[in-house]
Amino acid sequence: MKRSLLVCMMFSAQQLIAAGTLPENGLRAEMENRWEDAAKIYRQTLEASPARGDLWLRLSDIHSRLKQHDQAAKALEQAVRLNPEDAGLWMKLSRARSMAGDGQGAFAASGEALKLQPDNIEFLHARAELATWVDNRQAATEAYQRISRLAANDAKAQLGLARLDAWSGRTDSAVAGYKAYLKQRPDDKQVWLDLVKTEGWRGNYPDALDELDEYLLRFGEDRSYLEQRARALAWLGKTKPALEIVEKLLGETPQDVDLLTTRAIARHAANRHREALADLQTIKRLRPDTKETADLSRYLLTPQRSSVTLAYNYGKDSDDVRIGRTSLTGEYVLNPETRFLAGGEWQRLRADTGSGLENINGDNDVNYRGAWLGIKRRFSRMAAGDMRVGGASAAGHNQFLTYKVGFDLRPNDEWWVRPEVERDLFAVSPRAASLPVKRDSNRLYTRWTPDSRYTVDGFASYDHFSDSNNRWEVSLAPRRAMWRTQLVNIDLGLSARWFGFQKDLNNGYYDPQNYQRYALTAFTYWKISDNSGASLALSAGAHKDNTMSSFKPGGDAVLEVFHGIYDDWYLRGYVSLLHNSRQGSGGYRGTTAGASLTRRF
Repeated sequence: MKRSLLVCMMFSAQQLIAAGTLPENGLRAEMENRWEDAAKIYRQTLEASPARGDLWLRLSDIHSRLKQHDQAAKALEQAVRLNPEDAGLWMKLSRARSMAGDGQGAFAASGEALKLQPDNIEFLHARAELATWVDNRQAATEAYQRISRLAANDAKAQLGLARLDAWSGRTDSAVAGYKAYLKQRPDDKQVWLDLVKTEGWRGNYPDALDELDEYLLRFGEDRSYLEQRARALAWLGKTKPALEIVEKLLGETPQDVDLLTTRAIARHAANRHREALADLQTIKRLRPDTKETADLSRYLLTPQRSSVTLAYNYGKDSDDVRIGRTSLTGEYVLNPETRFLAGGEWQRLRADTGSGLENINGDNDVNYRGAWLGIKRRFSRMAAGDMRVGGASAAGHNQFLTYKVGFDLRPNDEWWVRPEVERDLFAVSPRAASLPVKRDSNRLYTRWTPDSRYTVDGFASYDHFSDSNNRWEVSLAPRRAMWRTQLVNIDLGLSARWFGFQKDLNNGYYDPQNYQRYALTAFTYWKISDNSGASLALSAGAHKDNTMSSFKPGGDAVLEVFHGIYDDWYLRGYVSLLHNSRQGSGGYRGTTAGASLTRRF
């Protein structure tokens, strides 16, 4: 840079000598490297001839040579005043002000240069960089966008826009920009890491892992690769490899806050909540009062808060069975491993007189009440159990014991299994509730996540009813994470469901010998904010039971909204629609709507 400056000054001197305008003693001082003397001589000349723009420019060069950037900028201001139509002078003033630390002044001068030469790509690049410096993201974006229109493959502009988009939270645009840049500059190591981080910010960890695989092929395994891989695996629930990486790296830098954050996320996902909370305390000490720490605190602490939830839902099917249900539940968190539960519910079930689904005494409705106490206990990261016991009554006189016992088992990161037994009223119609038909259920839930994209949910059950009927059910639902973007996540999949009853009775519930349903499924989640969202689950397929000669089309939709996911008050509402698909009472179509309000303490 010094050599370039000296050459420029010598070239300027030659021009001035040729024009006979440079004081000879000033030139002699320059040739002898007496820069201060040269500056003094030129200032004396300028006192007599202040309109000498060439000397103001020469004086600026000398002050720059002496690293007197403030004075260099002031000299250039005089040169620009004398020749305001020279875009190059404005740009030189911008650079001088930049060297003097005057970001706003440099930014303003670059704007004047671009008024004169709006399509000068060099000026536009400088403008974008200065706008970024003074945190004027709109101006920086406009400059880079203009460059892109003038030179579509300008890699520097692509990168600048991508980084601005990432900093502004426009992660979809940022990812597209990084990918366009990397097509031209595939060996830019830092940009690969920027791409991976941005994928993580929009929750696209499957693609982040794919991009890390490409990084590994190009640059090998280094610390940056391991840090980003551990973070992606932690968020995906692949806790074992994530913790192996993190523990190794923390051995080298035990107070690395980013690594401690990754470990806290992984420990939380691995059901090691007490250890995750200990990591959080360390992070708060090392990095207090930051958004990142506050977000992590909400994520880890919200599940550890006691709460009370009031809920109501109402449903109606094509057989005109109407069910309204109100419930109040409470959860007291004693510690990360133990919590106590209590709840009560009240249901009112109605059906038209003469429908065959009304109360056995001829009334068109029946009331059901129940209450229970329970406990949840985590025994290890791989095993937890829950139990609740209570009593219920139906039609005002039928009283009976209710209970539910289950175990959550997680033998590894890929498998989750939950066996469960439950006894309760089979309250699908006034007739079933008033008999009353009680159900003893034996259920098994499973979830398999073989990699970062696929999930397979399974379910099996065998139920015994108090009217001497028995029921079996099996379902399987694989799905794939298709898109993870800034605003929406979309999964697509399949589902299959089979169930049947031993007997066909007339006790107010649908009891085919054999039922089967096959459907395509779609799950969508809109990220309104970190604290609010909406989901839409759709399925469309065909179903058939043993009384039907062929399959019939059918489907369903469930819309849910969430607000206050991490707040003291949490509101959830939903609406579900069922078309041409059997419900518990036998109706082909049905609608259910409900809401719940949770207060956390």
